[in-house]
Amino acid sequence: MLAVVLAWLMAACTPTPSPTPTPSPTSRPLPTATPTASPFPLPTATPSPTPRAPTPTPNVQLVPETYTHPDGLFSLRLPVGWLAQDLSDEREVLVRFDSPATALHSARFLVNIINTGAPLAADHLPALADAYLQAFLQTLYPLVEPTITTHNGLYTVEVASPVPDPQQQARLRLLFDVQGPLLVVLVQESTSVHWEAVEPVLDSIAASFRLSPDAAAHVPAAAPSEDTALATLTVTRTTTYTAPTGTLYLLGVVQATDDRAYADVLAHVRLRDAEGAVLAETEWPLPLPFLPAAAEMPLEVLVPSPPPEWTTWDVTFTGRAAEPAVQGPLPYTITVAQEPPTFGAYAVQAEVRNATATPLGTLWVVGALYDAEGRPLAVETLTTHEAVPPGDIATVQLLFAAKAPAPVADVRLLVFGEATQPEKR
Repeated sequence: MLAVVLAWLMAACTPTPSPTPTPSPTSRPLPTATPTASPFPLPTATPSPTPRAPTPTPNVQLVPETYTHPDGLFSLRLPVGWLAQDLSDEREVLVRFDSPATALHSARFLVNIINTGAPLAADHLPALADAYLQAFLQTLYPLVEPTITTHNGLYTVEVASPVPDPQQQARLRLLFDVQGPLLVVLVQESTSVHWEAVEPVLDSIAASFRLSPDAAAHVPAAAPSEDTALATLTVTRTTTYTAPTGTLYLLGVVQATDDRAYADVLAHVRLRDAEGAVLAETEWPLPLPFLPAAAEMPLEVLVPSPPPEWTTWDVTFTGRAAEPAVQGPLPYTITVAQEPPTFGAYAVQAEVRNATATPLGTLWVVGALYDAEGRPLAVETLTTHEAVPPGDIATVQLLFAAKAPAPVADVRLLVFGEATQPEKR
């Protein structure tokens, strides 16, 4: 699958004292029915200003400590002992706050700030929130039922992982706000069994959030796309299937016919009828933001409501030539490959070794299930932000929420490392 498996879902299926690493939401172009110039589809009508709701007051007894972003972009209050990790890059501001491992009730809070490069207003929030949620959940998006509401005066989306057991079911609450060109997303995360206990704390953190008035000047704006058509990329070993939800899955293996590496590759997919007429089009990014030279990358594209008349599909690619600042592929050993006992179609666990001489702070993992003919049945990705010293082993878990019906004959991973070190507070 194309999806980044959210750590909140993995933590729900493998209980731990504290949440496992959460992959970063992406501000790359999102899968949409029609191409858009902006990373987020915006209404064409001129938005009307909406009065801002009164700012709620945090319970300072629950959040006695103050955190200020190193660049002064925002501040908020935290409980004693919470850890901060700055996962920001050139595309977005992303800071994660985790309850300590010794906490009785585990919880997490994320601050994600994206500069869309265009003035925003509250009228944009439904489209922005839906696009953001699709990017955040990706292939899990069709499996959940988001609840749209207003919480503390902010446009809010609440999501629970598709696991009935409250001991294992994870909950997310995403609070959306717009300030100038900035989309601000505050993510509250825990499990259903802990939610009642941690909700007052998470709400107090959110209520204490203050964005700097000049933050937009310090958050990089989305750069105009300079991507070009990539005739050197091809798709082979394709397969398709339709899930019980009606979602169409298109799978294949992407490979470059030259020896170059590429970045920010988008697949432009068309569904055609028997006469070759285009019935539907969609865009979908590769599982990773980079395609290393000579690498075979599995691809999975989801079409939620395909036209019933479609008979064939084809794909072209856009992107840019670029050498990724990653190391690998890294060696791995698969320790678990089986149908999971609770939720999902297949579960894989592997031990990845940092075979480089560099401490790695980020692991990019793509896993795929293959049939006997080498055709992908499902694709999943995972991004972790935990330090892995040279020679050390990191355990990664991939949960495939769905797969094609053929038997699994092989499981393969692509693992790359990036020498970035998250900051801890």
